[in-house]
Amino acid sequence: QSLTVDQTYAVTAYVLHLNEIVPADFELNEKTLLSVQMPNRNGLTTAHGLTRVQGKPDAQGALCMKDCVKEVKIASELPEFARNQNGNLAQQKRALGPMRGIDTARYEVGKDGKPSTATAAVSATSVDAKADPKDLLTRNACTACHGLSNKIVGPGFNEIASKYQGRADAHTYVLTKIKEGGQGVWGATPMPPQPSVKDTDANEIARWIVGGAK
Repeated sequence: QSLTVDQTYAVTAYVLHLNEIVPADFELNEKTLLSVQMPNRNGLTTAHGLTRVQGKPDAQGALCMKDCVKEVKIASELPEFARNQNGNLAQQKRALGPMRGIDTARYEVGKDGKPSTATAAVSATSVDAKADPKDLLTRNACTACHGLSNKIVGPGFNEIASKYQGRADAHTYVLTKIKEGGQGVWGATPMPPQPSVKDTDANEIARWIVGGAK
């Protein structure tokens, strides 16, 4: 989550250029992504039955039609912080092929100003003042670098709370550090900015830290 959308496209374009897939001046974005073609695209075979209903499958065996699962439950999905970070994934995938991009536009507010069901659920969780701050830490991947009471890459949340206890502008200061990052306060390892963390989430996390991180 440390890179902006433009930076992510820039790094990807650079790697593609190193592999001589795109020219040095190629501008990669969600509209030009579909124009990128892999160099081995003409070496793929279609001599198989996977593209036809009557085709012979690779695996052989009897079809199992017993003890089928009656209800399919989605165990995981794209995390909230990654939804629509780089545009609608469904529009960035070609129609031909085994993969389909998820329609991430469904998480955005509709043209009529009314959020979809999924968006409403996400928004309610994000702005709910009673939301568990620890859930926000997990959702925004804060716990990848910070423990509750121990240092991982950065200091533990209890240590941060102790350092700024009694400081008049503690909330504003911590909130700014969350969004903009910084370096030197806790050593040489920098904390990257977190532009993808929602303002409501960042505000609640900062309030929780200043309140003692308990």
